[in-house]
Amino acid sequence: SYIFQYYDSLIASKKFELESLKASIKPQVSINASATVPVENIQDDGIALMGLEVAYSFNDGGYKKSQIEMLTLELESLRAEKNAKLLTLNTDLEVLYQSFLTASKKVKATQELLDLAVEVRETAKAQLVSGRSSIQDVMNAEVTLAETKIEMVNSKADASIASYKILALTSSYSDYIGWNE
Repeated sequence: SYIFQYYDSLIASKKFELESLKASIKPQVSINASATVPVENIQDDGIALMGLEVAYSFNDGGYKKSQIEMLTLELESLRAEKNAKLLTLNTDLEVLYQSFLTASKKVKATQELLDLAVEVRETAKAQLVSGRSSIQDVMNAEVTLAETKIEMVNSKADASIASYKILALTSSYSDYIGWNE
C-alpha cells in the first residue's frame, strides 16, 4: 500500500538523519594533500603540502543531544502512527469482509426467495385458469416477485460495493482505473 510505503520511507529517512547526527558528535578528522610539480627540476622546485585537521565540539550546550532525542522520539512516534494505521486498516478490512460475507449470503438467500416467488406466481396463474385462485392472488404473487427482484438487485449492489471497498483498502485502487500511468 502506498500509505505504508510512505511511512517506511519516512522512517528510513529519519533513521539516516539520526545516524548522521550521532556521527557528527564524534571527532572529525580531515586530511588534505596537494602537490605542485613543475615539468623540469621536480626535486628542487616541487612543492608538496599536507594538512591534518581535527574538529571536535567540546560543548555545544546540549544542542546535538536534544536533536538526537527529538529525532528518536519522532521516529518512535512515526512507528506508533504506522502501527495504529495498520490496526485501523485491519479493523476496517475485517468489517468490510464481514459485510461482504453477509451481502453474499443475502444474495444466495434472495435467489432462493426469487425462485420460490417465480414458482408461486406460476402456480397462481395456473390456478387462476382452473378457477382455484383469484386475480388478486396472481397480482399479489407478481408484487412479491417484483419486490424480491428489487431485493436481489440491492443485495448484489451491496456485495459489489463491499468488494470494491475491500479492493480499494487492500491495494491501490488507482492502479486498476489507470490513474498511476
